Amino acid sequence: MLPGKTLEARWLTPELAKEELQTGIMTWKFASDEDPDVVLAGVGDYTMKEIMAAISLAKIECPAVKLRCVNICSLTSCGIGQGGTCLTHEGFEDHFTADKPVICNFHGYPETLKSVLFNYTHHPERFDIRGYIESGSTTTPFDMHVRNKTSRYHIVMAIFEALSKSGKIAYEESRHILLKYQQKMMRIQSTSKFMVWIYRK
Repeated sequence: MLPGKTLEARWLTPELAKEELQTGIMTWKFASDEDPDVVLAGVGDYTMKEIMAAISLAKIECPAVKLRCVNICSLTSCGIGQGGTCLTHEGFEDHFTADKPVICNFHGYPETLKSVLFNYTHHPERFDIRGYIESGSTTTPFDMHVRNKTSRYHIVMAIFEALSKSGKIAYEESRHILLKYQQKMMRIQSTSKFMVWIYRK
């Protein structure tokens, strides 16, 4: 991943990072389970950080949940990967499965990612694509994630909504978790708005 303005975690060894750069996509096995109930995909450093945090939170809420973590580092008009060596349809299903729900966290406009991903699948309805929706003005980094529904809390809620729809967990359990994280976001946003007000004073 490209360096940003803040110190960020290094998720991959140099060898794995080089391998991912060659293909443009990688399933991060250290953060993934076999035969996942839900696939999570991140595109971009900050959005990927929220995916990783959401995986940790989801495992706390329900240790039995099986998740797959996919990172995409290269997108072109022809697909995922470097020009001329884009991911095949078979390779796409190796990462995203043929039928499991997929939640994507993208650093750009959702329509951009949709135009690439939907060329690979006949079932676009299983993809929940989140990204920049021009909601609100710049405040704090986390507040921007909340406004654009790309925060770790939004991803956790999406995970349990998908689990509920597929019958992996009870509806009542998913509603309890959704309410919990909605309340967390409300508290954080209230604090964030107060800090922005203090700063502007």
